[in-house]
Amino acid sequence: MSRFDSFAGMRRHARMILAVARKEWQQLRRDRLTLALLLGVPLAQILLFGFAITLRPSQLPAAWVELPPSLGLEGPADAALDAQIHSGLLAQLNQDQGLRLSTQPLAPAQAQRLLQRGELRLLLAWPRQPSRYLLQGLALPMRLEADLSDPYVHALVAQLGDGLAHRLSAKLAESAGSAAPPLRLHLQPGLDLSLELRGRYALPPDSGAYLVPALSGVILTLTLTLMAALCVVRELEQGTWDSLRNTPLGAMHILLGKLLPYAALGLLLYGLMQALAFVLFDTPWASLGLWAVALVFMLGQLGLGLCLSLLARSQLQALQLGVFFYLPSILLSGFMFPFEGMPGWARGLGELLPLTHFLRALRAELFRAADAAQVLSLGSPILLFAGLSLGLAVWGYRRRV
Repeated sequence: MSRFDSFAGMRRHARMILAVARKEWQQLRRDRLTLALLLGVPLAQILLFGFAITLRPSQLPAAWVELPPSLGLEGPADAALDAQIHSGLLAQLNQDQGLRLSTQPLAPAQAQRLLQRGELRLLLAWPRQPSRYLLQGLALPMRLEADLSDPYVHALVAQLGDGLAHRLSAKLAESAGSAAPPLRLHLQPGLDLSLELRGRYALPPDSGAYLVPALSGVILTLTLTLMAALCVVRELEQGTWDSLRNTPLGAMHILLGKLLPYAALGLLLYGLMQALAFVLFDTPWASLGLWAVALVFMLGQLGLGLCLSLLARSQLQALQLGVFFYLPSILLSGFMFPFEGMPGWARGLGELLPLTHFLRALRAELFRAADAAQVLSLGSPILLFAGLSLGLAVWGYRRRV
């Protein structure tokens, strides 16, 4: 074979390959949903990892309470100095530590309840009249309680220690030094602050006790959403959906009948993962309240899968839509990255995800011993999501049947 014949053969093969490539591109261009997902998933990952995800939590939800006066402490107090000290401490904590402390203290019982629910991560306490201590040259007592069930808060508290006490002491001296001259004459030198650190709900170190129970929500999100979407789209692709339309069955009968096996599978998976966490990582067994929240969560994910199947025309599109929802659930729910470390818009998106509320209810019970009423309250947004997704799915398929 001559060199010319060889070159002509290569050109012929190249034209054939390019013809197939043009056909595939035309088909992809007509499939706008697949094309949008192929471009949208990488773009969403870049935006989330670049702007929404950080490993250092900021703006931690915190509050403060007033300590009762120490026994035997007597002496005058000055209201003006008390106000200056309170404002100085709050300004220092909010500015340097990135907290969100309000100007008014909480009631101790309310603060403890919010700490148990996970709505507070840090709880600070100092006396109602700090000037009594400063005017007598005594160290101002301060207590810091931290929710150590969150490893990010655990790492932050470990860094505070004496550094926080030193900075607050400097702010305390600045506040006291800015008082009126007659009051300044009565101040003793060497203003100091005594900081007591208290850890609450600490987990065993170097274990999977924190991530493994929460992994059940992640697995259920992926499994049930995809299975519900694929089971209906598969009927459409195989042509058996038209056979169902010719039966006396309504849309609700078909959808609920299809979802029941996957709901049973979800309960089995959740029980298995709870058992593994209980045996391997000494995690408490879930109560009936948490099981109820988990069941509603599963129904919501199944309803979401049915809604996605309304948009998909093939199993590939259903799979891509499921992954497009799954990635934000992993990144914005607080499963892998601190929820408090995200900007406001990302936290707003995270609040719309059922996995966010499921993880809050799960961690409140398993890690902080919250009661059934608190667990059900934390899981109430999931009920709204499940009702909306299932209702929308039934409405959409009624139009098809």
